[in-house]
Amino acid sequence: MTDKEVSHFYNEVLMYSAIPAYTLLLAFGVIVGQNAVGSIFVVVILLSHYAAQKTSIKLNVSMERVCKSGIYKATVYTMALLSVLHCLTNILFYDLYNPISSVIAFLLCYVMLGMTLKTLELMMFVRKKREEKNKKG
Repeated sequence: MTDKEVSHFYNEVLMYSAIPAYTLLLAFGVIVGQNAVGSIFVVVILLSHYAAQKTSIKLNVSMERVCKSGIYKATVYTMALLSVLHCLTNILFYDLYNPISSVIAFLLCYVMLGMTLKTLELMMFVRKKREEKNKKG
């Protein structure tokens, strides 16, 4: 299994879960009259964590390998599509023509993705330390 295959599978899981989830949140926000555009960050954080775990389990690779497999490059189109949805929702439903906010949202999605991956790496480090400690004790 190459890193490219791992990152491609990660992107597919993220795309096929994040796009519908964000679209539903936007639709529910429009229905109840609330601006749900900021939920893009919650979607990215939660579903990038889910995608990493699913990739690790389904492809039987370590979480470290998933985190180091070139995910940032593989998820460009998914993050761009989320940002386009962000921009369209602002323009069509809230009369906010401010595309720079969608560019900032695109960049912040990558920050959130990086924070999620770093958190997963730290969790794996702590898990290894606990296992070593339990073996000694």
